[in-house]
Amino acid sequence: MAKKCKACGVPIEGFWSKLSNLAGVRKSEKNPDYCNKCENTVEEKIEKTSQQSNHPQAPQIPIRPSQPVKVVDPVETKEPIVSDNEEKQEEWAEELREEQVEAMAKPAEQKEV
Repeated sequence: MAKKCKACGVPIEGFWSKLSNLAGVRKSEKNPDYCNKCENTVEEKIEKTSQQSNHPQAPQIPIRPSQPVKVVDPVETKEPIVSDNEEKQEEWAEELREEQVEAMAKPAEQKEV
């Protein structure tokens, strides 16, 4: 098989490389595994990774609040902790129970008649 650029896959050796040569794509002089179009981008990526490895990130220090956080015990609160959403759900559940009881009572009444 013909050798292709590792970055973009353009043929850089073999029969098909002659067509890519017409388009201006050739084997890189710096790195024979890449084409001349990709050699600069590959070098930039290598430089970026080497710069990142030379400058490790500072360790993350946990941030503490400036004032102490007051923890509220739910037993000490006077009102139960129930959101509006929970109250609505309880109302809907009660309505549903009533509808189910009525629906169950109707067939019993129809059988008696």
